[in-house]
Amino acid sequence: MTVVPFTVSARTAKLIGMENFSNANGAIIELIKNAYDADAEACVIIFEKIEEKLPNNVNLSLDDTNNEQAENTKKKKKSDYNIYIIDNGSGMTEEILKKQWMTIGTDDKLINFKSDHNRIKTGAKGIGRFALNRLGKKATLFTIPKPKIPTQPFVGYSWKVDWSDFDKVGATINEVTAELETIPSLSLKENLNYLISGKKQIKEKIDELSLSHGTIIKISSLNDSWE
Repeated sequence: MTVVPFTVSARTAKLIGMENFSNANGAIIELIKNAYDADAEACVIIFEKIEEKLPNNVNLSLDDTNNEQAENTKKKKKSDYNIYIIDNGSGMTEEILKKQWMTIGTDDKLINFKSDHNRIKTGAKGIGRFALNRLGKKATLFTIPKPKIPTQPFVGYSWKVDWSDFDKVGATINEVTAELETIPSLSLKENLNYLISGKKQIKEKIDELSLSHGTIIKISSLNDSWE
């Protein structure tokens, strides 16, 4: 008799996760819940308009699915924005990124259902990272975990994923990878400088935050048209 292990296709794993987020608003709320679970004092959401280059004669009626020009405009508008979600919570260590963030359906929030500050955790149990996929095709995360001992140095990490890798024909979940990099000198505020340059109100809000530790998530190639 041969013992045969179960496996799951990468595409199926992604679809199971995305079923929990019927719309983009729900996906954003899920990421705010993650910030709450990380004991953040604040969570800032920024919609960054990159640029908009539309012909003068473009038809902006996006409801007409028969209008090829409108459909092309709709696709263009999706890529005109990035979404940033910034929190000053406890951040994630390399171990958490590898064993929890990268584990689909992890039971961590079922077992450790209270945060370090005694908050009852509200985020989805192991599928919250698919909120990123619901919002856009690419995600980049920068995080600095809060040291357990005050004298320990702050060490940051970057994590990147292209969700289109989950759609490769015949790929199983263990064949899909993300990029994880250790950044000893990472500064969350400096990472935001290119974004908030010339945007006084956003800069003032960011400057109010203590960002010695926390998480920045950038979502790009958006799936929805944001007005």
